[in-house]
Amino acid sequence: MKHSIIFLLLFCISGGTKADAQKHHREQITPHHASQMERLSPNSPFEIENGDLLRTSEARSKLKPTIRLTSSPQLYVVDTAVVLNTNDTTRHIYSSNGNGQITVNLREQWLNGVWQNYDRETYTYDVNGCRLSYLYEIWSSGVWENLLRFIYTYDINGNKISEVVENWSNGQLVDSWRHTNTYSASGNLIFSFGESLSNGQWINFWRNTFTYDTNGNRLSVSSEDWSNNQWVNDWRYTFTYNVNGKKLSEFREDWANEQWVNDWRETCIYDTNGYLLSRLQEDWSNGQWVNNWRITYSFDANGNWFSTVSEIWSNEQWVNDWRLTFLYGNPSSALYELWSNGQWVNSSRTIATFDINGYLVFWLSEDWLNEQWVNYSRHFYTYNTEGNLLKFSSESWSDSNWIPYNGSVYFKDSTGYTYEYYGYSITLKYKLITTGIGSDEQNFATEYALSQNYPNPFNPTTKILFSIPVGAIHESPLPVTLKIYNVLGQVVATLVNNEEMDEGKHEVEFDASNLPSGMYFYLLIATGEGQSFTQVRKMILMK
Repeated sequence: MKHSIIFLLLFCISGGTKADAQKHHREQITPHHASQMERLSPNSPFEIENGDLLRTSEARSKLKPTIRLTSSPQLYVVDTAVVLNTNDTTRHIYSSNGNGQITVNLREQWLNGVWQNYDRETYTYDVNGCRLSYLYEIWSSGVWENLLRFIYTYDINGNKISEVVENWSNGQLVDSWRHTNTYSASGNLIFSFGESLSNGQWINFWRNTFTYDTNGNRLSVSSEDWSNNQWVNDWRYTFTYNVNGKKLSEFREDWANEQWVNDWRETCIYDTNGYLLSRLQEDWSNGQWVNNWRITYSFDANGNWFSTVSEIWSNEQWVNDWRLTFLYGNPSSALYELWSNGQWVNSSRTIATFDINGYLVFWLSEDWLNEQWVNYSRHFYTYNTEGNLLKFSSESWSDSNWIPYNGSVYFKDSTGYTYEYYGYSITLKYKLITTGIGSDEQNFATEYALSQNYPNPFNPTTKILFSIPVGAIHESPLPVTLKIYNVLGQVVATLVNNEEMDEGKHEVEFDASNLPSGMYFYLLIATGEGQSFTQVRKMILMK
């Protein structure tokens, strides 16, 4: 199965802190710092996800589920990873449970010609797959020494309701701080509360309150700090949305002199297709709103995002700042330019090459120096037949030669676990995990079946496997419907809509990026030639 491989690239358009966690002033956006709103990047080889640019040229909208049918239920997880860094060499050895979830991440260092323990992470899970604990240990004087532990609890919907952090002190793990969440009936986070332990007592530290509209869009988040034995307002954000649920505005206020004071606000404009056209940020100064920066996006006739222009407000007018332009194809490229002396001047560019399966195999970054393009860094990627990353190497250009250069790569395996590595050469080996869905590679089914989704809980994607048995179809395929419901019985996604399906095993991938945490149900209905099959199962989305 293909990984969703995420690469931290030179032209990283998004990576700013989310509004509900942001407590600093929002500065003018550059290609290295931008809002999460810029995730709306349809049909770009530099698709944005989680603040980073993806390797795929087939960008998928986050406003609809991702559907993929396959006959292979196999899960691949990393077995070992050897990381060569300019400072050291390390090896990761992973253990996992029957669901493919990582239970141990042991890291070793290559010292004096042998592998020696360095640190390890241990995870435990409940029967629903929710993480119950995380333990971090270091290797010291020939024994494992505890350093830090996280303990989690959940409600019946799989929402995290508490997180306790323990530190190792005087030979035992001692509570340090804890974080408690409260959710609405629809699974939206409405209250978050932080405490720290002092002299054996839990002391209030901070608390956040959230509100939502009837569609689950977050309308506000306000934060308070505990000071002098009382709660004191700190900051708050207010949001508005259009009828399609896209954010129109974001408004920040701070608490000062016993009243709310405007700080900044951001406004978004979309076209009729829902593409983000512009973002305007204004600051509150001397009792009025003053322009700060503006970013404009352009799309071609096919909906491909091909340019971004950033302007700053100077001397009562808009002045160009930087521009980013994409060229599609194989290779694809991203050109970054700066505005200087009344004209656009090249600054840097990135060129990406893909294989026939759409995987990134080569990445070249260049800088514009002395009126010519000069190498800066390059990355190479190698995959196996299942699409798993096997080899990553990174080099930088120095004195007309390519030399090893520490680069970053991080990706998710089939279970959704994120691996992150930093080095100039990374080699990975995988193991196959057999789950309860079976391992019949012949795609042969003897009965109707709707399997438990995996992973479960999930964030934000999961896979649903169902089977249509041999003999259920004679002269025509069987119409199948697969829908997702929330706890109120409302349809939130239709994955398969009365489609004719062949007999055998089918797998559908569901993307719930735009849904709140909570319990959901998926219903399969298959009817035809006097036969009928209906089954429903529960899944848990945990963000």
